[in-house]
Amino acid sequence: MDNNLSPGTRTFKPDTKGTELVPELKVVSGNVFVKSKSNALTSEEFT
Repeated sequence: MDNNLSPGTRTFKPDTKGTELVPELKVVSGNVFVKSKSNALTSEEFT
């Protein structure tokens, strides 16, 4: 999941229309990684 946390952003704002997972997606795990920076590898939680 992508979240754009930049001030004044109009795209990928958390909890807005268009950021939800599509109902057809088959979720097989509770492990969800949410990234808020352009590079996922900048997150210490993603190890």
